[in-house]
Amino acid sequence: LLYGQRYCQEKFGERSLIAWLPDTFGFCSQLPQLLKLGGVEVFATQKLRWNDTTQFPHDLFRWQAPDGTEVLGWTLPPIGTDFDPVKMAEYAVQWEEKTETAHACWLPGVGDHGGGPTRDMLVKARRWGTSPFFPEVKFSTPQEFLTAVCGQPLGEWTHPNVKSEIDHLPLWDDELYLELHRGCYTVHSDQKQHNRRGEDLLYQAEVWATVAQLVVAQPYPKEKLEIAWKALLFNQFHDILPGTSIPEVFVDANRGWAQVQALGQVVLQASLGSLAMALGVPAGMRPLVVFNAHGWARTERVDVRVPPGPWRVVDCATQQSVPAVIHGEESRQPPLGGMMAQDSNPTLSFVAQDVPAVGYRLYGLVAAEAETVSTGEERANQDFVLDNGVLRVVISPETGEITSCIHVATGRESFRESANQLQCFEDSGQYWDAWNIAPDYGHNPCDASVLVSIEWQVNHSVCQRVRVTRQLNQSTIVQDYILAAQSPVLLVETWVDWQETQVVLKVKFPVTVEADQATYEVPFGAIGRSTKPTTDHGKAKWEVPALRWADLSDDAFGLSILTDCKHGFDAQPSQLRLTLLKAPVWPDPGCDRGHHHFTYGLYPHGGNWQAAQTAHQAQALNIPLQTHVGSAAPPSTPSIAMPACQSFLSLDSDHFILTAFKPSESPEQGFILRYYDAYGVSPASGDAPPMTNALGLTIDVPLNLLEESVSPGESRPYQIHTYRLVP
Repeated sequence: LLYGQRYCQEKFGERSLIAWLPDTFGFCSQLPQLLKLGGVEVFATQKLRWNDTTQFPHDLFRWQAPDGTEVLGWTLPPIGTDFDPVKMAEYAVQWEEKTETAHACWLPGVGDHGGGPTRDMLVKARRWGTSPFFPEVKFSTPQEFLTAVCGQPLGEWTHPNVKSEIDHLPLWDDELYLELHRGCYTVHSDQKQHNRRGEDLLYQAEVWATVAQLVVAQPYPKEKLEIAWKALLFNQFHDILPGTSIPEVFVDANRGWAQVQALGQVVLQASLGSLAMALGVPAGMRPLVVFNAHGWARTERVDVRVPPGPWRVVDCATQQSVPAVIHGEESRQPPLGGMMAQDSNPTLSFVAQDVPAVGYRLYGLVAAEAETVSTGEERANQDFVLDNGVLRVVISPETGEITSCIHVATGRESFRESANQLQCFEDSGQYWDAWNIAPDYGHNPCDASVLVSIEWQVNHSVCQRVRVTRQLNQSTIVQDYILAAQSPVLLVETWVDWQETQVVLKVKFPVTVEADQATYEVPFGAIGRSTKPTTDHGKAKWEVPALRWADLSDDAFGLSILTDCKHGFDAQPSQLRLTLLKAPVWPDPGCDRGHHHFTYGLYPHGGNWQAAQTAHQAQALNIPLQTHVGSAAPPSTPSIAMPACQSFLSLDSDHFILTAFKPSESPEQGFILRYYDAYGVSPASGDAPPMTNALGLTIDVPLNLLEESVSPGESRPYQIHTYRLVP
């Protein structure tokens, strides 16, 4: 919205009031709020005409986001149509019956790729325009058409003194789910993973480059970040990110993703390095700085490459030694082969305690006597039981599945039968092979996977890891169950050599709660979808998308599944399944064949997903703590006195998640702070953001997404907040 509206203003002298999206595969419930904050009044699509089960009921409607924001929704006439007088007349009658207006729109043109009307269509239009038997035909613009239909120009609809003609229109306060193309949540999983990593990388790069500008006067690399963002946004085109293009497209797309990673890492590492150099380190220590880009304090395991040699880890803020484990390079060997990272240094693992919000904690590496360095406090355990005092997980030696997962604080068992069950099904017979999942896939299971091996990888006080290898038809699947000290999340790190054809792979979690609805993350919020649908439209949602997590819980207990790049789910009252891979043959015959590496997390919790702060846990999985190891030589006294532990900026509410902290697009306008209410809980506090910062910034005015000042209003559930901060 930001770059798109700036482009329209630059090239055409005005912004777009219409989001014209004829061919996107469904639309999330938060889109009306985002559009309105981006200066858009109207949302237009024809894609819901493709529904395979029900007919979308409205041609003109008010579409409302969870926070109450509304835009005008417009179901476009079919695209790729001729100037056909009979079809046009029939459509105009149907339109008038639904909308009570005699003004109807038609979109003559070739195909669905932006092709305009042909010479032949224009000749037909001119001839029918002279006929006394046909309605008046006028070539016009969408704005002129909607002004005629609604009685006021687009920009005046929300004026408080105008009684708009759209007030009487039906209200749609749900997502716009496309009852088709359900496979696009999963297919070409590399594109989803590139996108997720790119978005998260550029968020961190912006945050730390902004902090570095304010703290150590490092110039902000605006040009690099803009190039990276535009490369990433280009690849969100509706047949690239869904994975539904021909093979040649992905050759180009992957160059774009590589550019995003290269530029983002340059900016991120330069910013972290400049901040680390400003820290004073006691003599005899090699500095190890742990950075947290999120708006709340975090305690998590970190893995960092360190120079060879025995090391003791000291928390410089408390001067206390920290339990740590050193692993050799064999611990990084990919279990399915492939190239090992060029850095052959060993990996050091420890739990970083209370790393502050948008801040850091300084540790020191101190040379230790070889005989005093523990490589793990290896604990005897003949059974495959992972227990860190928060979760107690039992892995079956016969199947490699989870037979028990006790949430220690509540004493509750998470699963009613074996969990993390890998299931694959035939997925063929669809014309839109990559786009769709066969509706009857559940009736066509493939052979079950076979356990090849199960073994301990690591079993010590910092982290426990059990590796399970399975054979599934022609494919090999390796999964590591990982439980770190103090962590409430069981990670399942997964490597797959995928060699199936027209098969879909799912993983099943039968939970001990029963719920009428499951909850799924959408951008800047969450949505509940029924597990016991009674309408045809509800039943059509047998495969649904989520952003980073899905949850099944009641008021006392539940389970969240967190993902780092997977988006497809299905749910029953006591079951969640995550879709891992597809294997179509059209339009990319080799799609998804080969090696994959991804992680999902299992988060049993007391209370519902809101009380458990599932959104925070999912963010932490996707954006881990960053580390920076400095030089062995003690630095000179830094010119800026920075403590061993500091928060630069924090959101002092557990309802909010930070999504942007960066300079304004107009540098003289200060800095941009953006966050949202992740739990649908409108704070009782006033309009000012609950922010603390050590950067010398104060809150100026609320903004929209285009960084223009807006009038303050009451806080609303799931609201997106943007503020200008000034020195």
